[in-house]
Amino acid sequence: SAQSDSLPLTAANLCNRASQPTHAAGAVAKKECTLVSTFNRPDGSGHAGPISMSGDSGEINLPFDLSIGYQIRLTHRLMQKLLQLKIEQFGVTLGMWYFLRVLWDQDGLTQKELSDLVGTMEPTTLSAIASMEQRGIVARVRNAADKRKINIFLTPYGHELKRKLLPIGIEVGDIAKTGISRREADLQIALLGELQTNLEAAIRSLSPEEPDAKPGRRRREDRGVAGITHEAGD
Repeated sequence: SAQSDSLPLTAANLCNRASQPTHAAGAVAKKECTLVSTFNRPDGSGHAGPISMSGDSGEINLPFDLSIGYQIRLTHRLMQKLLQLKIEQFGVTLGMWYFLRVLWDQDGLTQKELSDLVGTMEPTTLSAIASMEQRGIVARVRNAADKRKINIFLTPYGHELKRKLLPIGIEVGDIAKTGISRREADLQIALLGELQTNLEAAIRSLSPEEPDAKPGRRRREDRGVAGITHEAGD
């Protein structure tokens, strides 16, 4: 309706919009939204509360098809596999892809920042960066303000790879969303964002020093280094 279309883009409103499915995928969304509203907390906060599942014996069970963690991991693995098959012709590994995705958005990060944003240990990051440097994709530049730090910059070839590879990443996402409406896709993103916020808050409560997992933009001049202009083969 016109009234529902004017509502803010929130998970709750998108859930209501998805409650009138036009195809099979919509029916799934409707079922899930009904499930969320059924388990609202007694305090009226509107958030889905914990669901306890147990068998006849009283033993706690969590079937894989009802496990959020398992379903997200399985979906991620399938998307990874399809992406790997599509980008390997360009000589780029799946491990390189994740560093490229961050650098295409924030060029010139330090190795530590890359590790934090990609979610890898620093030795893994160092190995991946060394391989990318050998292939002329990135260059390491010592930070002018802090000589102990090394900043990672894309070479012209690394920037060119964005034009070739990012559309492939978009294509993989589109394939995954086949048969899903735009509203349902928006709902998925909104709900995943809420899951991430909840999990980050729980992690920070246990480990206050844990860095924010969401990439943020910083001005290049704040990184203490200048961009590189040399060709990939130099």
